Amino acid sequence: MDDLARALAGRLLLPADADYARAKLAFLTLYDQRRPAAIAMCESAADVQRCVEFAATQGIPVAARSGGHSYAGYSTPDGGLVIDVSRLDTVEVRPDGTTVVGGGARLAGVFEAVGRAGRMLSAGTCPTVATGGLAKLIASHRAWTSV
Repeated sequence: MDDLARALAGRLLLPADADYARAKLAFLTLYDQRRPAAIAMCESAADVQRCVEFAATQGIPVAARSGGHSYAGYSTPDGGLVIDVSRLDTVEVRPDGTTVVGGGARLAGVFEAVGRAGRMLSAGTCPTVATGGLAKLIASHRAWTSV
């Protein structure tokens, strides 16, 4: 874990860290007893890549977390690495209408940016769900097509 911590621009939280107890909590308190081995507070796509590579070489289970709304608790694995992308919360609406959304952008921010550009987006109704979870949900239902 020390190697991973040095490789990240963001912070790697371990169980002994003061911020770990709060950071490990998911949206549903049902999963509050789970204890990931570490939580990577990613600052960039490069941080996410480093986490995935590290976990693959170490055989550690990973979970991507954007909003922490996994009703089945998938975003908080016992003994795994949580790859928290909540800080990747950018939304860019380009002149041609294409929208580039960071994995941590929450729907409220996406709706606001898209609406300001005179566009609309069909999605869920919970404003705190992050895009990473929504994209996973939509992809699993095969309802999303590439831009």
